[in-house]
Amino acid sequence: MSRWAAGKIISMKMRCMLVAWLTQPHFGVMIHESTDRGGSQNLIIYIRVEIDGDPVSFFWGLVKMTKTTSATDITDALLDDLIASQANSWLGLKRDYMVRKWVGFPADGASALPGLNGVANRLADQFPLIMSTHCVAHRLQLSTR
Repeated sequence: MSRWAAGKIISMKMRCMLVAWLTQPHFGVMIHESTDRGGSQNLIIYIRVEIDGDPVSFFWGLVKMTKTTSATDITDALLDDLIASQANSWLGLKRDYMVRKWVGFPADGASALPGLNGVANRLADQFPLIMSTHCVAHRLQLSTR
């Protein structure tokens, strides 16, 4: 079994549990772009919620980028994976739930994520409660260079 297939299996199991359990007042979504050894661009998605006062991150999924890594394509791939479709309503979130509950989107500082035409602004246009921040871990990494 390939690493990609193993990641998809883990993602589906965790996603099923998370969608059924996700009743928290608010949630955030973290993404990270990655390139595998074969040169394919991937998007790693995490959901972050607060449980008993502690922030907890859950692996949501791994999305292979089939087009480019432009802000438009990243936004489309992210929303396609997050939002429940008719065929797999148990594997995704409902759009109206996301509009009411999605409040955080930390960006890693890559050019496609922040900025006027970046992923963060594209998401904020559709989900008005989102507050985008520059990810602390990525800022720390940049400061040590």
